[in-house]
Amino acid sequence: MPRLSWHDTYLIEDLPADRSTTIAKSLAQAGADAQLVLQAHDEPEHKVVLEVEAWHNQRPRRARSKVFNELGDRASLRRVLNPAVLRDAADSSLVDYLTAFLSPQEARRSDAVMLPAHLAGGHGGAGRDGELRLAEVGVRLVRDGGLAQLGEACKPLLIGVAIEAEAIKGTAGAVALARSYAVLDCDGYWVQFCGLSEAKTTGVVGACTTFLFALEELSARRVFAVDTKNLSWPLLASGLAGACIGIGEREAWQGPHASSAKRRKILPTVLHRVLLRNFRADGDRAVAAFKELPCDCGAHPAGRPPRTREEIRRHTLHARLGMAAEMTGENPIGALDRWLYRAGWSAFDLGLDPPAVAAYRAVLDAAESGRAAAGS
Repeated sequence: MPRLSWHDTYLIEDLPADRSTTIAKSLAQAGADAQLVLQAHDEPEHKVVLEVEAWHNQRPRRARSKVFNELGDRASLRRVLNPAVLRDAADSSLVDYLTAFLSPQEARRSDAVMLPAHLAGGHGGAGRDGELRLAEVGVRLVRDGGLAQLGEACKPLLIGVAIEAEAIKGTAGAVALARSYAVLDCDGYWVQFCGLSEAKTTGVVGACTTFLFALEELSARRVFAVDTKNLSWPLLASGLAGACIGIGEREAWQGPHASSAKRRKILPTVLHRVLLRNFRADGDRAVAAFKELPCDCGAHPAGRPPRTREEIRRHTLHARLGMAAEMTGENPIGALDRWLYRAGWSAFDLGLDPPAVAAYRAVLDAAESGRAAAGS
């Protein structure tokens, strides 16, 4: 599921014309960038999931983005939120907070209902208990109030889960956390990890993967892995319902405090599909990589890296959609093996570090163990 950013409306025309594609978009951005959602709903119709990103409340209000603050005081709180306080908060205050995010999702035409989530630790912690209570109240609010109804149809209700990657302690901790969420009456889970990518240790990667697949097994509902960078591919190859990754922007999430409302110069990076890595768009390594291994995406000359914002985003969208198709097609694990083999040899030829094969393997191994542990 590609996440589109500011002024990415032109990318809608690059989505497949023969089928509906679901895209993600920031709820706060969607108010000032409504044309993107409107165009996505035109023919051919695509679905849009609006990400709540309530974790912005875990930093000072002045440090939050302008568009998030414009959601109003009930959504963008005046004080920094500690999820632990949600354990003992009155139901009425939780309903008020939840409604502040549910109402704009409806007004901005989201095709799903997503409950807010905040970064917290693993099973049994005060912050996680607060998050679970917020989710429980949110599910009752949506179900009893018919807030997911869309005529005779029903929008999927997604429970948000935001968690520190290193807070999931082994198989036991992963399964215990999965059990605590699996009992909730929802249609799926939007799981956002803080600090998870192929650069993490195999232990951390394995524990997070175990949680995802244990949750999917125990709940019998769809689980989406969000901001897991290149780990998205072995997760999809292993059969996870879905993954969300930014197009030409955030691919991994470092938590609320990594974000900033201040304007700063961001050096654009560009994906090289064969090498399974990103390069600085204006760097010598990017030039050498695209010269040696040309790209056929059609968004830029094959033998040079994309340079402009539009080129980079069109290139990335084309590449990510193609990769997702392979990882959800026939024999995806065999396709992944071929990717890693070619990436390793190509990196050697270019004098680059090889891909983190051990992290990819950790996902494949933990997917099976997660399913098995959930059933034991």
